[in-house]
Amino acid sequence: MKKTFLLALAIIMAMPFSSWAKKPIRVTVLCYNIQTGKRADMDTYVDFIKKYNPDFVAFQELDYMTKRLPRHSDFVGDLAEKTGMYSAYEALMPYSDGQYGIGLMSKYPLEKVRAFTLPEFKDSYERRGALNVVV
Repeated sequence: MKKTFLLALAIIMAMPFSSWAKKPIRVTVLCYNIQTGKRADMDTYVDFIKKYNPDFVAFQELDYMTKRLPRHSDFVGDLAEKTGMYSAYEALMPYSDGQYGIGLMSKYPLEKVRAFTLPEFKDSYERRGALNVVV
């Protein structure tokens, strides 16, 4: 809940102030900790995303080209292709001959994508990061 709120707040704050004065807009955001996609198959994610038709989908615990994924796949890239969305991915650490990180899908073309590292907590074994996108 906290991550979803922060993502939604960041999206709203990134919008030009002049657009707020004209008319309210509604932004739908899904936020998934997909645990490397092991809880459901790709089609389950595709169906759910298509059902709710979000503007943005944020992902944590994404694998990219790891041994534990079928065909060493690009999970968020493949999912974006199947849902007709645009995607961005940021590797946070190497894992299983691939990478492990975060991602974002957008209904709108991604004009600019910037990744940055978040502060690390004591005894943290994983790098933390965030994506900043302009759509």
